[in-house]
Amino acid sequence: MQEAQEQKQEITTNLLGRSLALAAFIAIVGVILLTFGLVDKTKNVVSYNEGGSNIEYDVHLLPNDVYENGYITGSSDRSYPTSLIDYLDLQYKYSAAFSVPVSGVLHYKLVALTSADKVEGNVDAHLWEEEVELLPEQSASISGNSLALNQDVKIDYAKYLEKIKRFSSAAEGVTAKGKLNVAMIIEGDVKPAGFSEATQFSSRLDFTIAIDENSSVEGKIKEIKKDDIVLKEETVGTDLVHRISVLSGIALLFLTAIILLVWLVVRMHHAAKYPYETHVRKILDDYGGVIVEMRSAPNIMSESVSDVSDFDELLDVYNSTHAPINLYCDANASYFFIIGEKNAWRYVIRRSDFE
Repeated sequence: MQEAQEQKQEITTNLLGRSLALAAFIAIVGVILLTFGLVDKTKNVVSYNEGGSNIEYDVHLLPNDVYENGYITGSSDRSYPTSLIDYLDLQYKYSAAFSVPVSGVLHYKLVALTSADKVEGNVDAHLWEEEVELLPEQSASISGNSLALNQDVKIDYAKYLEKIKRFSSAAEGVTAKGKLNVAMIIEGDVKPAGFSEATQFSSRLDFTIAIDENSSVEGKIKEIKKDDIVLKEETVGTDLVHRISVLSGIALLFLTAIILLVWLVVRMHHAAKYPYETHVRKILDDYGGVIVEMRSAPNIMSESVSDVSDFDELLDVYNSTHAPINLYCDANASYFFIIGEKNAWRYVIRRSDFE
């Protein structure tokens, strides 16, 4: 009966130890997953500013008796009679200033988008559009903190007015409001200093002017963003992966808390049910490195045996003699011995003391 009880206690002790090791492993995995999920997915951020970009333009006029000069310098508060427009001279000036050096090859082109809308009250209904390439794709290398691109183009106003006339003629009964958008489109991959890989870069400059036969119009430049823009280098993971990682980490840490709670309850129950065994096991756990467990009782009949009342006193003897502490257990007690050349010291824990 006693042997079966000891085996049961040993199984419980082993299970408690393994449960604690399992809880530690689950907690480590949970912390790793939680850290991965919560860490900022952006490894590097580089800012750049396009505030120096602009489109300058002149409106060249047909011969007339009204304007002394042959052209009008474009501005946001000037209107131009369409009947006198010969062509537009656009000068695209793009610039970008980066916070760190970047390198790469960019591609840019000029496109003209002609469109026709039907105006109904305050709502414009889109009817038709046509895009043509004004400038074939060009390449420009960048190596440093800044990028500057300059490109001029002439726009034959009458050519686009004719497009709108043809559309209106084909769509009988429909009065179309024409518009021309001329855009410089810049795209490519650049690699900022500190980035492991190149990242996508894109920008554009837009000039828009109404196309009308007998009216006054003004050119409009889409406002260039003055604030800093950022290029980001992100980790390989996706948002979904990081969300799953966070949830998994929280779940594992919650499971760890449950295991530790169960472990604590079982341990307290075990300690209350087996106080003698728990006390002996604690001494072994704390001082196992200096205790030698023996299968048979040591022969100390010829020695002068001194009984000590506390295990700390036995430790004092060990620190003085450096002789190992021997442990022998029987059904009723646990005997801790230090055997010297002529003397022996003994500390006894009896089962009856805990009943």
